[in-house]
Amino acid sequence: MKYVMLIVDETGYWETLPEEKRAQAFDRIGQWWGELSQKGTIVGGHQLQPAHTATTVKVHGGKAEVADGPLNKEAVGGYGILDVASLDEAIAVVKTWPHRALPRERGREFPPTRVRPAIRQVVVSPGAPRSHRHHGSLRPRRPARGPRPRSSFRRH
Repeated sequence: MKYVMLIVDETGYWETLPEEKRAQAFDRIGQWWGELSQKGTIVGGHQLQPAHTATTVKVHGGKAEVADGPLNKEAVGGYGILDVASLDEAIAVVKTWPHRALPRERGREFPPTRVRPAIRQVVVSPGAPRSHRHHGSLRPRRPARGPRPRSSFRRH
């Protein structure tokens, strides 16, 4: 089953790091990502441009309100697509995310990394009529593990 790992950063975090520390952090992340990619655990993903490059679009009554910049102080900095058998395996991968190697102000923690089950990939055929463009089910599959309470954190 595929899970999406959303890597959340504080807006502006990477831009404020000294170049040497940023390079060390990216080296460690690259090593971690490469090892899991070779094993077939991470099958895709991207780092995103800094949050200040974001465009936020809100639609009200059919009219778009467009603003430059992120929606709030936390922003998705990237995502990884994990190919694992269960939510427990996805959580085990996220627990190894090398955030502890990243410089942090004393007493401040990184925002949580989020994991969500992915819906089967949707393939869009260029030029196909709109009614024929979606292949595969858009209904979410139930995760490999049973339901869990929505309002509580669990330790793994």
